[in-house]
Amino acid sequence: MDTAAHLKIKSLSPLLLVSDLERSVQFYNSLGFETAFVYEGFYAGSAKDGYSIHLKSGTPVTAEREIRQKNEDLDIVLSVEQIELPV
Repeated sequence: MDTAAHLKIKSLSPLLLVSDLERSVQFYNSLGFETAFVYEGFYAGSAKDGYSIHLKSGTPVTAEREIRQKNEDLDIVLSVEQIELPV
């Protein structure tokens, strides 16, 4: 019996490195997420509809960031309906 085939994912929380934690939390709040927790001003979690995103304050390594931008790598993709972002 293949045990892995019978496992069900109950939750998945991507961890994103952000340069401005407060601004990032506000951004996800504008998408309808609610701040679930903030830990010592450098780590936070936001949740919506049973999904969560964790945010960690830090500075990405410049070389890594340049490679990601050059290759058009994405950190996360969200599909949403009827969204209006503030201008």
